[in-house]
Amino acid sequence: MPISLKRTGIMLNAEERNITNENWTSIERAIAGVEVVSSSSDELAVEAIARAEEAYSTANSVQIQLNGVVNRETDSDAMSRQAAVNTQGFDKGNLKERLDEDYNQVSMEIADTCKCIKYGVFTKTDGKTQSYYCCLW
Repeated sequence: MPISLKRTGIMLNAEERNITNENWTSIERAIAGVEVVSSSSDELAVEAIARAEEAYSTANSVQIQLNGVVNRETDSDAMSRQAAVNTQGFDKGNLKERLDEDYNQVSMEIADTCKCIKYGVFTKTDGKTQSYYCCLW
């Protein structure tokens, strides 16, 4: 809202009056500029709030979906649930845990039932070596 300042009523000579009036005019223009910036800032703030609310809503939606996947609550995760169950019917939580446990158990059973003899070493083209074993059952 434009502001209009009242001019002084005291007796001034022409030069003092002109300087005072120029000062008042400068102040009025500066205030008008501040009002324009303030109005523009208000519009930007309203837009920023709307975008922040939209981002918050999107983040909440993604978090809910992610929680569903992590907690295996979604219908699309049925195969993952089945894959986490071992042959004895125990749910191991996830496929990796089940496979790791199965691998370790099979490795121990193999180690208990056979004796392995190292019979050769082969150097690959990448410089790494590969050992070969013969297992006697």
